[in-house]
Amino acid sequence: MADRESEAARILNPAASAYDVLGVPPNATHGQIAARHRELQLHWHPDRHPDRPDRATQIFQKIEQAWDTLQEPSRRANYDQELRRQAVLSQDAFAGEGSIGATLRSGAYGRILEAMEELPRGLADDLLLPQIVVVGSESAGKSSLMERIAMQAFFPRAEGFCTRMAIRLKMMHRPHESRVMIR
Repeated sequence: MADRESEAARILNPAASAYDVLGVPPNATHGQIAARHRELQLHWHPDRHPDRPDRATQIFQKIEQAWDTLQEPSRRANYDQELRRQAVLSQDAFAGEGSIGATLRSGAYGRILEAMEELPRGLADDLLLPQIVVVGSESAGKSSLMERIAMQAFFPRAEGFCTRMAIRLKMMHRPHESRVMIR
């Protein structure tokens, strides 16, 4: 019973992702997600909990919302992209208003991120970038601009070395149009 109580707490956690609600990893297959949804749906159906129907209804609704988010591939892909974006923003050490990070996001860096978010789904995920390893500690632990743009890690990380990649950015501004070219 304690396991079901912790499961209920996990499902009702306001910060829980759709994956957390269903108790599956983000890389779960559609079949795994569907099976877990069915299992939770059967257990938490309000008719099976006459002693606490309001709580069961609340849990059941959260399960259904998570399923609605993850069952359709395009909706799931958009959700995954948003989770990656939120993870990058939450890890931003310069997140405070008036900080250098806020200044960067309001300039070219922010325009690049916005342009990458507007690309068709999957295009940014398919970027193939060379890995360049630089021995030293000058930028150890810092993510590269390209990793932040593509919302995923491209470079290996470990103590004793850091990674860097030189890129050229050319910002073009035309009236009523902004375009970013990465070369």
